[in-house]
Amino acid sequence: MAPLLDAEVLVVNAMSPVSYLVPSASPADIPPIIDDTAIEDSVHHELESELETWCAPLRDAGVPYRSHVVDGSVIDALLSVADEVDADMIVVGRQKHGGIKEKLLGSVPNHLSHACARPVVIVPPN
Repeated sequence: MAPLLDAEVLVVNAMSPVSYLVPSASPADIPPIIDDTAIEDSVHHELESELETWCAPLRDAGVPYRSHVVDGSVIDALLSVADEVDADMIVVGRQKHGGIKEKLLGSVPNHLSHACARPVVIVPPN
C-alpha cells in the first residue's frame, strides 16, 4: 500500500537491552559484572543486517524505507519512533497464537491500539 499512498515505510525492530547483573541486585546498586557494550553493539549490528534482509521486498519494489533498531520494549519503541517522526499510522502484524496465551500475555497490536493516539493497522497472519 505504501506506493499507492506515496508513503515511506519506517521499519522498527525493538531490542531489549542486554544485562548481566547479579539476579537479586538492583541496577543502581551493583555495576554490571562484565562490560556488555560490545555484546549490545554486536547484537545491534546483527539486527540491523537482518532488517536489511527483511526489507529486501521493499527495496526490490522501489518503496522508500528506513530501518531502525531501537533499544527498549516493542510497544515503547514503536510509540517513541512514531512520535519522533510524526507517523501517519503504525502497521503491525498479528501473531497466530491467539486464545488464552494472548489473553494472558496480551499482544502488541492490542496494546498499541489502546495506547496510541494515531491509527494502528493490524495485519492478520497468512
